[in-house]
Amino acid sequence: MCDFQVDFTAKPDGFELPEESFGKANLLLKTLLDEGIVTWRGDVLSVNTQHRFLVRTVASCFDAYLGEAGRTH
Repeated sequence: MCDFQVDFTAKPDGFELPEESFGKANLLLKTLLDEGIVTWRGDVLSVNTQHRFLVRTVASCFDAYLGEAGRTH
């Protein structure tokens, strides 16, 4: 996500994104897709140029701990 995109087929060895996190992520990503903030092209999720300031919001869709404890700040 440091490059404002993530290729879900290119992951580091030993890194697995738990499947259950996709359920939560899909709900949040649908909103971001509908608003034009992100786009899907094949297996690549990209943050659109004019919305790059929201990259942390996009990344939070995949944060397994964020929803469990609620807001921390």
